[in-house]
Amino acid sequence: FFFLMIRRPPRSTQSRSSAASDVYKRQVLGGVLVGVGTSINYALAGRLTNNFKIMSRILTCKSSWSLYWKSCYMLVLIFVGCLFFLTDKKGFDDAGEIGKMGALGWIIAGFLVGFGAKLAGGCSTYHGICGIPLFNIPSALGFLVMLLAGAGMTVLKKKMQKVLDIAKIDKAGLEPETLAKFMAVVAAVLIVLILILTICKEKDRYKTRHIIVAVASGAFYASGSVLGTKTKKSANEKMLSFFDGFEPTVLYVYLVAMAVNVIVFNLVRRNSMTTLVGVGHREPKWRDHYPWRLFVGALCFGLGWGLSGLTPGPTMIVFGLYFPHVMIIYVALIIGGYFLAKFLD
Repeated sequence: FFFLMIRRPPRSTQSRSSAASDVYKRQVLGGVLVGVGTSINYALAGRLTNNFKIMSRILTCKSSWSLYWKSCYMLVLIFVGCLFFLTDKKGFDDAGEIGKMGALGWIIAGFLVGFGAKLAGGCSTYHGICGIPLFNIPSALGFLVMLLAGAGMTVLKKKMQKVLDIAKIDKAGLEPETLAKFMAVVAAVLIVLILILTICKEKDRYKTRHIIVAVASGAFYASGSVLGTKTKKSANEKMLSFFDGFEPTVLYVYLVAMAVNVIVFNLVRRNSMTTLVGVGHREPKWRDHYPWRLFVGALCFGLGWGLSGLTPGPTMIVFGLYFPHVMIIYVALIIGGYFLAKFLD
């Protein structure tokens, strides 16, 4: 299904042959890095990368070291995103693209993504990039529903444009470059402080390793996402526009990352490799959200994805760039959707 959708490089390129080569190189390299990042998480820490779960549970951590490694992972995503933005903006939209949708649109999208990911048990990275390589049918179905729901929303939102434009914010008052420099420094300082606190307070080499693995995993994941344009709202919208102007560049990243994880995940499982943090490799618990929870959750998540063009992982990568659309409104509603789904559950 995925390979049948791959047609050609973007139409907007000037030289078709050279542009195609550049697009393929960036997407393949981005997919490899995303795959390496998620593979590091699984092979060395026994975790399946679930960006939504990490983001939402920072506020409900029961232990300090759990809070430390999750915070470090999110901070690394922010830091790498800001660093790339200041050096190479190819993987990002300009502020004008982000501001095309009004505050109401971002509110609806954030709520759908948070509510849906909680019901489905994870985001597109969890079900697609991590679940499919483990040959799990519920994950494959969930990811497919997310894609189809996102495609449907790209059609619907053209008819809802007047509603989505409500409370449009034309000028935020903060330049992305200035914000990126500030957030990069803040994220770097916090990562160093957390690492020092862990070493001095916890005095447990396994807990320190948790943070080191989280930093490495996050750095690879964020770098691959930027290179592969997973962080571009416009690129995600084009990938989901199956019925009009389809451009599969972001889909290449997913496919290559899946291919990397098929090899690494199953090699780790087959050889019963041990982790660096003293725990076994976790297997997904699909029965908790299958079938109706997975379907409804994936449907809501896909609708929010199609509306915003951003999933939880890339959202944190661009968190320090777009104020207030992503930094305040979208992230707050993702977490709000999570808590509402948790309350109803």
